[in-house]
Amino acid sequence: MENCDLSIGNTTGVFKSALLREVLELDRRVKDLVVIVKKWAKANRLNDPANGSFNSYCLTLLVISFAQSRSPPLIPPFRELFPGLRDVVCESQKDDNVDLIREIDFFQRKAAEWKERCERP
Repeated sequence: MENCDLSIGNTTGVFKSALLREVLELDRRVKDLVVIVKKWAKANRLNDPANGSFNSYCLTLLVISFAQSRSPPLIPPFRELFPGLRDVVCESQKDDNVDLIREIDFFQRKAAEWKERCERP
């Protein structure tokens, strides 16, 4: 059985999910670590936000932060990988006309460019 997220009318949630997907595709080890941490958290009843523990999004961000803080980092900081991300998110909070879904393509291209640079010898 495959897991999925369902979001209706929540463009911010769709945008965040798309960015996380791009980040996790940069290095298979990070994606695998997210799965392991989520399974560990579930087995230890630490993945139940209704009871005061972490949700899956939080666990994913913790793993990404860990991957970014290694030396050398497994994946780059968001500000390096997605230049302008902060501005887009801030603007979307102030202006309902900012279409975050349309912005996903831009950030997908940035992730692809970064991955291509890293794969070159």
